[in-house]
Amino acid sequence: MWNLDQISPVAFRIGPKLIYWYGVFVAVGFVVGIAVAGRLLRREGLPAAAAGDIGVWALVGGMLGGRLLYVLTEWDYYVRNPLEIPRIDHGGLVYLGGLAGGILGIYLYVRRQSLSAWPVLDAFSPALALGHAFGRVGCLLRGCCYGTPTRLPWGVWLGGELRHPTPLYAAAMNALLALALIGFYRHRRFPGQVFVFYLLAYGTGRFLTDFLRGDFPSRPIMGWMATSQLMSLTVVMAGALLWRARTRAVRREPGPLPTTD
Repeated sequence: MWNLDQISPVAFRIGPKLIYWYGVFVAVGFVVGIAVAGRLLRREGLPAAAAGDIGVWALVGGMLGGRLLYVLTEWDYYVRNPLEIPRIDHGGLVYLGGLAGGILGIYLYVRRQSLSAWPVLDAFSPALALGHAFGRVGCLLRGCCYGTPTRLPWGVWLGGELRHPTPLYAAAMNALLALALIGFYRHRRFPGQVFVFYLLAYGTGRFLTDFLRGDFPSRPIMGWMATSQLMSLTVVMAGALLWRARTRAVRREPGPLPTTD
């Protein structure tokens, strides 16, 4: 049983600069994710080195998208403190906004390089899940995204209360999803299927685990659903529509459905 009240969110110092565990785990997740994406990109006939360039575009887009959505959700504070808007080092990123921004970053890169977006998104889907898993461990050590009170033996102490370790639930979900996506990659029937599967699985998992989140001030959607859960359902719906559209598009193409060894 962990007592998070006794764990410092600071990993170490570099001179006067504090380096937080959250940033350390995000950095590790980024490096591991790029390595996985590089191996999958080689199957697409692209150089593994391209994974680093694409990853930077995805990271920048993800940080901008995640920050933008966070600022919008906390608008009352930031409209009074506009100088705090760019201070990402003070915390405040929303993953669902980061997901949208990261996808946009990847899309802009492949457009500039005249590449097909679907194979690249397939290769980066396991990397997204894996990087997110590491990031959620950082959330746990930072004390954010905490859960509702519980009496279960694996609860963690935070704020003087035993709570669900929801960041660990999310980390485990994303790690398992990354493994499933890597396995599914070999059996996909058309480019884009792995990415769409990621949207469907992540959106569903996020919707369910957010019932145990205790850091939401309210659940304004029909009195029982948080705003993030509504966005998760939107991700699932987008995945379902893309699956249908991609399946129809491939069926209209001449010849057999493309496969990946």
